[in-house]
Amino acid sequence: MSTVLLTGATSGLGFEAARQLAERASTGDRILLAARSLAKARAARDTLVDQTGISRDTVGILAFDLTDPTTIRSALDRLDETIDAVVLNAGGLAGTDHAGQPRITATGQTELFAMNVGGHAVLVEELHARSRLAPGATVMFVGSEVVRGVPSLNVPTPRLPAGHGDVEATVHAIMTGAHAGAGYDLHTDYALVKLLGTAWATHLHETLGHRYRILTVSPGATNSALGTWSLSGFLQALWNRISLPWLSQTSPAHTVETGAARYLEVLQSDRFEGGRFYASPGDRVTGALVEQHTSLQPLLAIPAFIDAVGRMLAVPTATVAPTALAA
Repeated sequence: MSTVLLTGATSGLGFEAARQLAERASTGDRILLAARSLAKARAARDTLVDQTGISRDTVGILAFDLTDPTTIRSALDRLDETIDAVVLNAGGLAGTDHAGQPRITATGQTELFAMNVGGHAVLVEELHARSRLAPGATVMFVGSEVVRGVPSLNVPTPRLPAGHGDVEATVHAIMTGAHAGAGYDLHTDYALVKLLGTAWATHLHETLGHRYRILTVSPGATNSALGTWSLSGFLQALWNRISLPWLSQTSPAHTVETGAARYLEVLQSDRFEGGRFYASPGDRVTGALVEQHTSLQPLLAIPAFIDAVGRMLAVPTATVAPTALAA
């Protein structure tokens, strides 16, 4: 028996992972679909039941907005189940404002950071504080190969932006958008955000790894519209009508089914250890999951960076002692 909670569960990788879990469900298993609205969650549940024949009672729903912590806490106030695994799948790209700068949420984080990392940090913190995570539960942060760079696709290894002070100040600048300036690039920022998320999962393992298995897993590159929900209508159309058909012919991506199967592989196998980052081998964005050595992303080997990310996410507004770290 197990209960799995998936964020971003109404489409793309999240829904596909839920579908695969439903097809393999045993008596007593539960699947919890988290979405930004009850309407979306209910629709996803109906589709899941229709496609797989799983009992409707086996599928629960939660509604919260990862960019608004109050909605996360409100949703968890109504949760009375113990969770055996959390797949932090929601996220992707966010839009920019009219000036081409990152949009900022009411909590002061960029929308990109909040929906990929910040909201998930609140979710896990609240689940832990409310004793809603079972002993030995898996907490899976969904990462990306862009964290260690993909030279074959001209994606450089992300580095911290210079000129923002010590490491805490630099992390804070990324979280709040203070690092943005003329020529702000959403895709470069996405890589930085996923890097901070991977560092956060590593820090969480260092503090709670004796209770849970906490790790980062990339689904690999998939040809889907996942992660573009917050783009403008024009950009959505551009993506669906031009970018996706082109990617289908030119990219090394695999299917959404294959990407989601990576989640299940990790959930069902104890060979994937807590505190690790698993993604495609070598310079690839597909293939068998392998541990990503910190030599590919040196920042993940620097304790000061890992600790700074953990502190900034645990207490975003706290004043902390400066820690030197070269950008």
